[in-house]
Amino acid sequence: MYHLVTKEEYGDLAKFLYGSPELNVNFTSLLITHGFLNQSITTWVRSAGGRLTGACSIYEGVAYVFEREGMDHDPLLSLLIGRKLRAITGPCHLITGLAEKMEHQRVWITHLMRLDHLNELGAVDSCPIQPLQLEDIAGKILVQNDAFELKIDPEDEKQRMLFDLKLLKGYVAKMDGKVVAAGEWTSSHPIYGTLVGIATLPEYRRNHCAQAISVQLCKDIISAGKTPVLRYDNPAAGRLYEKIGFVFVADYAVMFFDE
Repeated sequence: MYHLVTKEEYGDLAKFLYGSPELNVNFTSLLITHGFLNQSITTWVRSAGGRLTGACSIYEGVAYVFEREGMDHDPLLSLLIGRKLRAITGPCHLITGLAEKMEHQRVWITHLMRLDHLNELGAVDSCPIQPLQLEDIAGKILVQNDAFELKIDPEDEKQRMLFDLKLLKGYVAKMDGKVVAAGEWTSSHPIYGTLVGIATLPEYRRNHCAQAISVQLCKDIISAGKTPVLRYDNPAAGRLYEKIGFVFVADYAVMFFDE
């Protein structure tokens, strides 16, 4: 059965998540960002034979879950049912198992990759890139909203980045006087740096902007002493990342209840 994590168990929880970090990039980042000990998020754990076998944290309506393969999902199901959740995210095998027993709107499956070696694929003169600046935020959001069917307010994003300038870890490509491609990386995980939001406006996709941005982001992450990872659901993007040097690690999934 699941129980609220105790302060004495936080060390074991960290080891549990770090012991399989490829499957827990989001989960681990969440706990580090908001702190293991300040308990600003609610976390439950499950144990068997003196070791942790499952964990669940709920933050802002999203449940981050992880269980070792082969576990009975009923205890986690009992923990989750009846809670007001927007989504549940975790390894694909776990989310698809829960989806069989929970009413939901849809399940979105993504593929997690880790950089094995960096292949720069030669110079990309057709798409010069530059570091992300505050004045580029509105253009960046327009590109990402178009690519990922989002509705992020550019002004809200600008205020978020003004609050913490360390968030400005990205690049943009500009052509014809506007931002046509963008990408960033997040650094809250102690081992991995995650590439996020890599997108290009459709009419500029033959200029290799995503390639140029992805390679530069990988260089920055490696320089920070971390390993680049990413998640994708677009086959064309997956082929590009393979050429750059990424290898498949695991399938990840998100189950949505209310969008």
